[in-house]
Amino acid sequence: MNTAPVTVPPRTLSEEDESRLIKEYMPLVVFMARRYAGGFYQEEDLRATGTIGLLKAIRAFRAERGARFSAYAARCIENELLMYLRRNKRHQRQLYLDAPASREEEATFADLLGTDADVVQRQLEWAEDCRNLRWAVAHLHQRERKLIAMRYGLNGEAPLPQRTIAKMLGVTQSYVSRLEKRALQTLHSMLS
Repeated sequence: MNTAPVTVPPRTLSEEDESRLIKEYMPLVVFMARRYAGGFYQEEDLRATGTIGLLKAIRAFRAERGARFSAYAARCIENELLMYLRRNKRHQRQLYLDAPASREEEATFADLLGTDADVVQRQLEWAEDCRNLRWAVAHLHQRERKLIAMRYGLNGEAPLPQRTIAKMLGVTQSYVSRLEKRALQTLHSMLS
């Protein structure tokens, strides 16, 4: 990245400026795509999806709102990748459960487990939801992460009421309530 950072004007960009921004931020797309590559997801597909997110960021960014373009672009790329993963998640689980257990037999993995495929599907979805939630909580700001862990018992301890957390943190209960609300909104946007 030897080129100087391109400042994004508040309206539309020329094709040349758009191309320069794409070239400048493509390493970010590659980095983020590699985090999710593996298993069912090919890095090339994830790069293409991340590039769509970058293009959306370039076209929607408004400098007058005070955000840095790099932070905005990272968020758009991440959102596009997460939407891609969610769209494809159910299809791949179904393929896995319905896939033949071996080349010689017609039995599927669900048959071998000796349980209804819907039960297995729900358990897989629950496990996936838990993994996604742990990932999202890990990406909260430190204070929000600590609050959510205490409030909902994510550290293996009993959940605590807002009043108790406020005393522990030395803040008001209303501040804890606002912080919790903001953290839950952030988690919702990351997971939806």
